[in-house]
Amino acid sequence: MPKLFAIAAGSDVFAVVKAETKNEAFDLFAESQINDETFREEVDNFAVNASLLEHFYLDDKGSFFDSYTGSYRKDLLSLHENDRENYVNRCIEENAKRFWDDAPQFAEEYLSELFREDETECVERAFSNEFYIDTFKRIVKQGRWYDDFEICEINLSEEPLKIIYKS
Repeated sequence: MPKLFAIAAGSDVFAVVKAETKNEAFDLFAESQINDETFREEVDNFAVNASLLEHFYLDDKGSFFDSYTGSYRKDLLSLHENDRENYVNRCIEENAKRFWDDAPQFAEEYLSELFREDETECVERAFSNEFYIDTFKRIVKQGRWYDDFEICEINLSEEPLKIIYKS
């Protein structure tokens, strides 16, 4: 039997969802949010300093870019251009696969789009809805989308009041 779940997403969104489980409620909420313009920019834009790609554009030393100069770090500039490109791409792949560690199909979908853009300069994305839902959930779970996020079952069978969210 479906239950009601309250979802508090920072100060931006408060929703009530009818679902069987908390995870299903999260899926339904995520599906309702994937067409948000800001979210789509985060995922669809392959800017290395202002998108999801930024979180993959690094190695164990940090970002590939020097924040002062806006160019590659000195250690990367010392590499031959092809070696640098191969190194950067390998790190991006490793980071994307780590991000989607239990859903490698989404890492492959992301990398396919990323490298397709490099080859064709196409800016139209062909990500699946499942990809967007999964990615939205991961970003939210990591605390990178809302300041506070909580899903709470609303059960008023024993008490007439349920506090959903309190800062």
